[in-house]
Amino acid sequence: MSAVNKSSMASFVIISAKFKRDVQMKPSPIDRVFSQLIYLCFGLGIIVFCLARVGLAEPVLSSITATIQIPTADRIRPLLSKITKASSNAPSRLRCQWLRNPIGLQRQHPRLAWLPPQRWSLNHEAYYQIQVAGAPTDLKRGRDLIWNSGKVLENPDFLPQYEGPALQPFTHYYWRVRIWSRSGWKSQWSSMARWMTGPLTAEDWRGHWIS
Repeated sequence: MSAVNKSSMASFVIISAKFKRDVQMKPSPIDRVFSQLIYLCFGLGIIVFCLARVGLAEPVLSSITATIQIPTADRIRPLLSKITKASSNAPSRLRCQWLRNPIGLQRQHPRLAWLPPQRWSLNHEAYYQIQVAGAPTDLKRGRDLIWNSGKVLENPDFLPQYEGPALQPFTHYYWRVRIWSRSGWKSQWSSMARWMTGPLTAEDWRGHWIS
C-alpha cells in the first residue's frame, strides 16, 4: 500500500471517529424532546403522588378533567376569573360578542358574556337576568326597557344572546346583568355596558349623493 493510500485511510478513520463522537455527544432534536417529555411525565407523577398523600389528588384531577371537557370558546364564558380582579358582589367585565362596548355590530342577536363575582366559581351560577335599554337613565331605573330576559336558567354550554325586539341600525344599546347562585343568593346589578349597531340590512348601506 502506497504512502498516499495509507494517509487517506488514516484521515478517513480519524474523520469517522470524530463524526461518531460528535453524534454521541450531540443528540438529535427528537431525542432532546423525547427526554424532556420523560422528565415532564416523571415530574407530574411525583406531584400527583404527593397530592395523593395529602388527599388533594382527586379534587385537582377533577378540576383538570372538567377544564379539558369545557366546550369551545364560542360556547363558554371566558375563564378569566382566576387571573383578573372581579367584583365581589356583582358580575364584571361585561362583553358583547367578546368585545368591550363594541361599535358597528352587524348582528341581530349578539352574544353576551360576563365574569361572576370573585368569590364564585363557574359552577355556582344557576340563573341570570339581562336588561337592555335605549338610554342609560332608563336602564338605571329599570323602566322603559327594550328587553328584559327575566330570570333565566343558565346553560353552561352556550353564551346568552340578545332575544329582544329587532335591533335598529346605527343605534346605541345599554345593558346590565345580575345572577343567582344555586343556593338562591342574588348578586347586585353589574355596571352598565353598551354596544352600537352598524348596518344590519342591505338597505342600511345606501347613502345619499352629496350635492
